[in-house]
Amino acid sequence: MNAEPASLFVNRDNGPGGTEVKLSGEGFAPKERIVIRFHVTEVTRIVADSQGKFSNVTVTIPSDMSEFAPQQFDLVATGQSSVKTATTPFTLTG
Repeated sequence: MNAEPASLFVNRDNGPGGTEVKLSGEGFAPKERIVIRFHVTEVTRIVADSQGKFSNVTVTIPSDMSEFAPQQFDLVATGQSSVKTATTPFTLTG
């Protein structure tokens, strides 16, 4: 099993609800299913490559979260078999 911690990266760290961002991650199990959430809302499911990585996955920040702006939330990627979790902050601006 891969002992390194999982990491999650986003191409921009702020914007209003409805913003599209690109996510990349590493440190997950090879070919693992990964659930990606914004705060508690699931925004997509993906599968890591044979190295436990993924890149340039486009997700949309939920528009209904705009009512909570300005506020920082986390984008969270959780591996379904390794149970590894990686987070990166995103600030809702409106």
